[in-house]
Amino acid sequence: CIRDRYKGSLNEVALFQTLCASFKRSPDVCMGSGGIVDVTTVSGDINHYRGRRQFWKFLGGIIFLLIIFMIAFFLIYRRIVRRAMVAEMTNQINATVSEYFKMTETSGVRA
Repeated sequence: CIRDRYKGSLNEVALFQTLCASFKRSPDVCMGSGGIVDVTTVSGDINHYRGRRQFWKFLGGIIFLLIIFMIAFFLIYRRIVRRAMVAEMTNQINATVSEYFKMTETSGVRA
């Protein structure tokens, strides 16, 4: 059991070495040159994985912020367009009503 064999600080290299030592026949990933675990390769692989994971987290955060920005932009744009449309409709209605009153006044004078 690994719990019985592993004593010490919990870091990735020491844990990897302990896992490799727990096999009767070590897998290829555990073998470095001469059948010894290559600690620098393991550490480099772990750091590379962490770097990729951080990159994807960063990219996901940027995409999330862009989506929030686009939603906010859309809502603000929709509000501005709606106000402009209501103002234009109000002007057209007022102009039409004014023309109607002018027509009724001119037709009333002739009669």
